[in-house]
Amino acid sequence: MPSGEELQKEIVNTNAELQTECSKSDFENDTPVIPEEVYSKLPDVLKNGSNVFTVVRERDIFLTSALTVLSGCFPNIFGLYGGEKVYANLYSFIIAPPASGKGRMKYAREICELIHKERMGVLTANKALATELQPLFIPGNISSSALIEQLQKNDGVGIICESEADTISTALQQDWGDFSDILRKAFHHESISLKRRKGGEYIEVTSPKLSCAITGTPDQIKGLIPSVNNGLVSRFLYYYFTEPAQKKEIGRLAGKINLSEHFAEIASEVLVKFQKISQHSSIEFLLTDDQFTVLNSLFKKYEDEAQSFINGHANSLVNRLQLMSYKIAMVLSVLSTDLTALGDRQQIKCKDQNFEIALALSEIYFQHAIAVFRRLSAKSNCTSSSLKGLVKNFYDLLGEEFSREKAIEIAKGLSIKERTAANYLKQLVETKHLEKLAHGKYKKFK
Repeated sequence: MPSGEELQKEIVNTNAELQTECSKSDFENDTPVIPEEVYSKLPDVLKNGSNVFTVVRERDIFLTSALTVLSGCFPNIFGLYGGEKVYANLYSFIIAPPASGKGRMKYAREICELIHKERMGVLTANKALATELQPLFIPGNISSSALIEQLQKNDGVGIICESEADTISTALQQDWGDFSDILRKAFHHESISLKRRKGGEYIEVTSPKLSCAITGTPDQIKGLIPSVNNGLVSRFLYYYFTEPAQKKEIGRLAGKINLSEHFAEIASEVLVKFQKISQHSSIEFLLTDDQFTVLNSLFKKYEDEAQSFINGHANSLVNRLQLMSYKIAMVLSVLSTDLTALGDRQQIKCKDQNFEIALALSEIYFQHAIAVFRRLSAKSNCTSSSLKGLVKNFYDLLGEEFSREKAIEIAKGLSIKERTAANYLKQLVETKHLEKLAHGKYKKFK
């Protein structure tokens, strides 16, 4: 097992290799895509599901949604994070223009559809044995009281999977449907409760295990999350882009693959995994001490970067994204582990490859989250004094007018990676620290 320092160097080098897969234009004009090498290292369920999509953004949408939906399928997997017991559950919000591939999320749901049917008793040979219904998927237009009731019947388990953010935001704006507080508490598995006026009935869900996958357009963001001060904003993984959808030729996709049949086969594999895990009362997920060291070190750097662009909200974003990175590693580890070999240990240890994938994905989601926070923020930091840390050092060394190539050269002297420097330039333009004169040409605002 490599030391913490060796593992950190290995992950930094891996991320540097992954970053070369993305074009410069991605970082100048929009948010980054998930690198190709991440897909080559995924567990088979995710790799086989992703590889049928030839449009990069669609593939990223599927993977982000699949990680989220699968996070709600294995409620007896837990880990100790900061001394607290946490489960794999994730929230994700995919934000993109109309007709840009967001519909690929439906296939993420399909790979878990058989688990939903088994919990509903549809797959039970003797239907008389199917007693209390425990659906895996819970509709997003549910009332707050009905959501608590259903979670109680489900032993806290559920997945909200909606292709239109308005379905949830409309419910949240109604007195009967405002379950924003439930989402906020469930993210940290905090107890939620309900007391009825009639009959004095008291309902409590002591450790909710709720996952939530949503897609929507940029105009729908504020309907769900009105501002950066809303507690929900830092609880989501974000995948956000604004460029127009790629024009696709209509025909037989990906070598004559029937997508419904393809994902039905993957659903069967996921069901088997679910059934094997269900044979265990609980399974503990473990990171090594060295992996925790790397995780903490990496997210300290993210915190410094976030402070430069979303000062006042950096801590909540970075702290929760770090937790979600841990949960992504948990999902990847469950999917790649041979459960028949667990024996009596009842433990799953995180392999370095899964840990590296989780960190590489977290870097992408971090950049997307910054973009969403910037969109939601009504204020911009417009003076150099508002910059901090490495970003300020980078900014101070830039000339009054300069080229992108010169900025990259300066960044290398500060040990800043090219992709990160390109993102700094994009954010500095958005915050009015820089003005973009032409392609690859910038100047500082006076």
